[in-house]
Amino acid sequence: MKLEDGEIDLLTAITNLGLALVALIGTFYLLAFVNDKHWKKKVWIIFFSVMFAASVVAAVYHGIAFPSYFRACLWYVVLALLGLLISVFVLAVSVDLIGENFSKRAIWPVLLIFLMVFVFSISLKDKIFAFAIYQFSITAVAFVGYIVLAAKRQNSLCGGWLMALGSVVSIFAMAVQLDGSLSINIIWELNHNIIYHFIQALGVIFFILGLHKFYLKK
Repeated sequence: MKLEDGEIDLLTAITNLGLALVALIGTFYLLAFVNDKHWKKKVWIIFFSVMFAASVVAAVYHGIAFPSYFRACLWYVVLALLGLLISVFVLAVSVDLIGENFSKRAIWPVLLIFLMVFVFSISLKDKIFAFAIYQFSITAVAFVGYIVLAAKRQNSLCGGWLMALGSVVSIFAMAVQLDGSLSINIIWELNHNIIYHFIQALGVIFFILGLHKFYLKK
């Protein structure tokens, strides 16, 4: 097993592992410190777990030199996990914005949308583009929804402002990913993928803090 020679690929793999670590912290926090059996906790655990898996597989894809056919298979696994991640995010956010029953009923429709986006993405040259637009749209809805609920000061949604902040940071991260031209030189060259990972990790941290505030008030 040989590591990739390119500096950009190795840094991308490392920052993917950093994002995986943040997701693991979210999973551990909910499992170890939150004594709750409701759907909200379960779906956020699934969200962080899928993010962890997607980030680890992406790190392997970028960091280890595999034959081209195996790399192609790994990339489709990354795409599938990314689509699943966005789908679980839809279910997690809908618990707060609409309700637990709606979130549970939406499982199959959301999975159907995921399959449609996945099939469509295969036909594109830039295969991540369809999922990027999907994530951008859903996160924008989440941002508006959390802003509205937080502004109404609904006691059932303590941490709403933090969830909104996590959403807008994630929107900014996806904008960087979609643009694809941002690059910064800080000791090493950081391309748009690497910068995306840093920004997205910050967004996930805000989600964890928002969940912590919610459960702290219960």
